[in-house]
Amino acid sequence: PDLACLRLSPAQNHTAMVWASLLVFALLTSSATGLPTVQSPPPPQPPFECPPLVPSPSVPENVHQLRFADVRVSMALGDSMTAAFAAKSHFVLDGLREYRGLAYCTGGDEGEYTIPNFLEHTTGRRLPGVSVGESIPFDAIEWNKHIIRPHNPPKDHLDAAQSQAKVQDVLRDQVDYLVQQLNATEGIDFNNDWKMLTILIGANNAGGSCRNTSYSHPDYYEDQLRQVLDKVHADIPRVWVNLLTMFNVSQLWDRVWSKDVYCRDFHEVFKTEFGCVNTGEAGRKILDETLMEYNVRMRSIAQDWATKNLTEFHVQVQPALEDMVVLDRMFVSELDCLHPSNYAHAAWAIALWNNLQQAPGSKTKTLDWDMKIMCPTNDTLIQ
Repeated sequence: PDLACLRLSPAQNHTAMVWASLLVFALLTSSATGLPTVQSPPPPQPPFECPPLVPSPSVPENVHQLRFADVRVSMALGDSMTAAFAAKSHFVLDGLREYRGLAYCTGGDEGEYTIPNFLEHTTGRRLPGVSVGESIPFDAIEWNKHIIRPHNPPKDHLDAAQSQAKVQDVLRDQVDYLVQQLNATEGIDFNNDWKMLTILIGANNAGGSCRNTSYSHPDYYEDQLRQVLDKVHADIPRVWVNLLTMFNVSQLWDRVWSKDVYCRDFHEVFKTEFGCVNTGEAGRKILDETLMEYNVRMRSIAQDWATKNLTEFHVQVQPALEDMVVLDRMFVSELDCLHPSNYAHAAWAIALWNNLQQAPGSKTKTLDWDMKIMCPTNDTLIQ
């Protein structure tokens, strides 16, 4: 095919150019000071030693009586963070990969710290539809007005997240994909199984806030997210929704990019979706204010759902990442100094697991990288 025809849709920023530019960047950064710094191995995560759990004596009829062993499915909507883009990449030329098998909320690769693996450890039952392995992110590239491959079911399974997705993409593409996969995956009772859905979305919307793009406005974000949840409620029965709040992205400049030649040059060359981080203090302030306003809107949305008193659908804000501090390069991808690393995915899984056991109003918002793993009992209700 004629590579000149390979182009991005307006909603997908620069990914096709990355493919053509990676080799050039590798050559430009081939000096000793320009190569990415290979970090020392991160400290080991605390051992996961939670005791076995058994399901409720009968399948709960009310979402507010859901225990950990009652969850039969773990699925996700979101962007490249939940697709685990570049989580294990070390250099430019090996970087275009999504490592969904280690994604914090859907991954099923052996030995990874993920919500499905935690559930498998405690119940002795592997959840159907966990994401596995690694793949090239064709979900972010358009060819002749069509995404080359919006999803890769043999790898993605029930991780519907797409690299570079914005909240409007979740509404347009991802929920329908989940419905298809839930019906197609062996071992899932679509109508009766309780499903846990984790949503982390908004970073790519906020990425245009310093340029005042229409899709970054909090009103637009709120409207689209409300429609996403309406669609999930209408199309998928028996769902507990974890709505993860956003964290301060501009800290990447102070804590990582400004201190590392490779990181700074990478984002100068590729002009990623987080260009606002590179636009100076004013742009970074706008970015963070936008993300914090998204969090306000999420809490408003969750409260509105709570007033409905539904028995088979619940939206719960989980603030595990909200006040997270990125300490250094260990916590971000070696490729782009932006996406969460494998170590960060493991920490996110622990933080979300702990949030699920904490009462609303008492949930941890500050991600402690040395946090202890909380263990539920057979009487612990998901919160």
